[in-house]
Amino acid sequence: NEGQQTIAVHMPADEAGPSAAAVDAGRDDPAQPESSLKAEASQLGTLAFPIMTVSMLQFLMVMVDMGMVGRLGTQELAASALANTFFNCLQHPVVGCATALDTLLATAWGAGQHAAFGQWAKAGVLTLLLLGVPVAGALLVAEPLLVGIGQDKRLAALAGAFAWRLVPGVFPHFAFIAMTKYLPAQSILAPAVWIALLANGINLFLNWLLIYALGLGFTGAPVATSLSRWTQFLCLL
Repeated sequence: NEGQQTIAVHMPADEAGPSAAAVDAGRDDPAQPESSLKAEASQLGTLAFPIMTVSMLQFLMVMVDMGMVGRLGTQELAASALANTFFNCLQHPVVGCATALDTLLATAWGAGQHAAFGQWAKAGVLTLLLLGVPVAGALLVAEPLLVGIGQDKRLAALAGAFAWRLVPGVFPHFAFIAMTKYLPAQSILAPAVWIALLANGINLFLNWLLIYALGLGFTGAPVATSLSRWTQFLCLL
């Protein structure tokens, strides 16, 4: 027994495993945190870039509308900008509410709670649709509201005519926003990007068709946007 103990004590260092100094050196190796940081940044970029692209494409619809309307005159351009600003002021609280789904859906999916995941997705869509009711109501009375805050009556009338034609696209737009939260929680990112690209192409074509080819003029732009929002919603179903 004493001999066996002596052998264990005098075992060569290369057979006894890594020393404490080697373990500490591995912990202090700056290459490990740097490698981890690069991997995490790459993963973040992979997830964030498609989401950023969809958000930018949503705003691009507004820019297309104003670009097409701007060729009609400065008054029309100012009215479309005012109407879109009014709409954005109404929709941003709803979009903020939708961000809560990012946490709720990702947590449920990551924990494997698929039933809860489905319930949160349904609750999110229904909540945003309900919030769309006051938004649609405000768009219907945009003209008196704009006059009430001191806007020029002629400009307010044009902006109001633009705003109420956005109403048909409010509910599919908010449903689309909720559904785009549903897919990234499962790391499914490509469909929303392709659909947003398609919707922008359709929006550009419809703007040209309704404003110029069919002669609807100024009011053709919000109709084109509403139809495009229905398109992206139906494509994502």
